[in-house]
Amino acid sequence: LLVVVWDGYPAKGGGGTVQTLHEAIAYRVPVLWIDALAPHSKQLLREASDLACLAGDERCTPAAGQEPNLTTLVGEILQAPQPARELGHAEKPSLAKPFFGECKPAWNPAILWKLFRDFVGSNQLKLQALTVPDFEQAVASKWPTDGSGIADWVNKQLRPHYAWADKLADYYADCYRSSFVATHFLGALAVALALIPWMAGWTISQHHTAETICVVFELLVIMAIIGLVAWGRIRRWHERWMDYRLVAELVRQLRLLIPLGGGRPFPRLPPHLGQYGNPYESWMYWHVRAIERAVGLSNQRVTPDLLRECIGQLDAIVHEQVDFHEWNSERSARLDHRLHVLCLSLFGLTALAVTLHFMPHVIGWAGGSVHWSEGFSRALTTVAAVFPALGSAMAAINNQAEFARLAKRSHAMADRLKLLHGEIAALRQSTDPSLNRSIEVALRAAQLMVDEVSDWRVIFQDRPPVLPG
Repeated sequence: LLVVVWDGYPAKGGGGTVQTLHEAIAYRVPVLWIDALAPHSKQLLREASDLACLAGDERCTPAAGQEPNLTTLVGEILQAPQPARELGHAEKPSLAKPFFGECKPAWNPAILWKLFRDFVGSNQLKLQALTVPDFEQAVASKWPTDGSGIADWVNKQLRPHYAWADKLADYYADCYRSSFVATHFLGALAVALALIPWMAGWTISQHHTAETICVVFELLVIMAIIGLVAWGRIRRWHERWMDYRLVAELVRQLRLLIPLGGGRPFPRLPPHLGQYGNPYESWMYWHVRAIERAVGLSNQRVTPDLLRECIGQLDAIVHEQVDFHEWNSERSARLDHRLHVLCLSLFGLTALAVTLHFMPHVIGWAGGSVHWSEGFSRALTTVAAVFPALGSAMAAINNQAEFARLAKRSHAMADRLKLLHGEIAALRQSTDPSLNRSIEVALRAAQLMVDEVSDWRVIFQDRPPVLPG
């Protein structure tokens, strides 16, 4: 809330009361205007149209009957927003209370996703640690706090908030992604277990125990699939991942803007995506606004040296994001390509198995005679059933993880950030950097990153945990 004591006269230059009023309204900060001249009436300014009186020659005065109820206004600002109701779905409770009640997990058994991602995407099979390290220590190298500059001061204020949201988002992402990789592979395994007794030629009378074991394991696999999907929905892994990730990314943007005293970016969506919920009206944005208020501004004088330090910090963050998106684009593209090739190969082998199975009939129609052994025929039938199931699992994982779309998005983001990186480099080389120009570039960088994560949420909101099939 901005409290302004203003005489209502037009601006006599830049950087004064009128410019501050316009900027506050543009950043959706409610403005309580108190007339500086008697009788000191008041008005709440929320929209640009509230300052339409500046277009005339007369002094602006607060509109009659517009005095706000301050208790209602402050309550409106501080009250956490109610969860939005998605189209076709019942209203879900907000994750704000679970977020503030989270405890750092000691263990992370959900390692399947990273094993799969690294093996298919990078030809590496890295052992994953099951223990969860301290959150702040995990980000300390990129968020140093041991210096005396403004960047270290900001890091010290924001690092606990960022580390908590970022690492919890990573944890729930591992849970969600590992669960859908597991369920799709388990679906293919269930098909294989159903066919093993038949392929081996077991009968109930001759191999009752072996067949029973396969049936029991198939039942256990199906129960595991249902249990994983149900537990993921109960624990809301998917939603926690998305909401906590938005908190972390919004805190990251504060790191760009607080040193310069600039405005904040808005998580925004185009009108046709309104049913996905407005992130601006979410508990995540409400929480980050509270963090921003608590941190406040640094007690430093704005000098060319300070600006150069802030620009250097901005340059480092943007460069880090360029590296991340280039790496993410390349890896996602490899994952998409390799899974696609693997699917085609599995279906090609299925076609070969079906052809071989049908070949004796074709040769018989031509007057020849070829017969496969019963064991080989059963193996061909099993391949023709299991390989399509495995190929479908690969395709489903590719679709659920959106590798192709992520590759294109990260490639585009890297290109846009590189353009900003050039502007930042020009600012760094300036002998007399401009505060307004620095704020403008920092805000554009922050808004670009926030827009990207807002759009990312839309993509993955339509990817909840589901049963394979």
